[in-house]
Amino acid sequence: MLGRIYTFERVQHSDSSPIVELVSPAVLRAITLAMHRYQGIRFEELTEFDNPHPMVVVLFPRRDMIDRFDRELARLLRLSGIDLKVMSTSVGYSDTSNRDFGETHHAA
Repeated sequence: MLGRIYTFERVQHSDSSPIVELVSPAVLRAITLAMHRYQGIRFEELTEFDNPHPMVVVLFPRRDMIDRFDRELARLLRLSGIDLKVMSTSVGYSDTSNRDFGETHHAA
């Protein structure tokens, strides 16, 4: 099982009104939608539901799912004005040569 730990943050643009929706529900919806095409992906929120910077671990049965999942998740989160950051990758994977800590995907 391979995994990634993500953090999320709402991006407030100066030309828009403040968004009052909690970040966590939007993040969990986006993760659920992003994993729809893939069997065996699991996730768990690591922070409280009302945390403005939620952390979620996502577990993947195969390495080849990760990049496609990341792209789809980033695309879905942009719709809600949320950035994601990969805090840790390859959780539970013994090969550390391909770790990419601190990767950020920005909402456009």
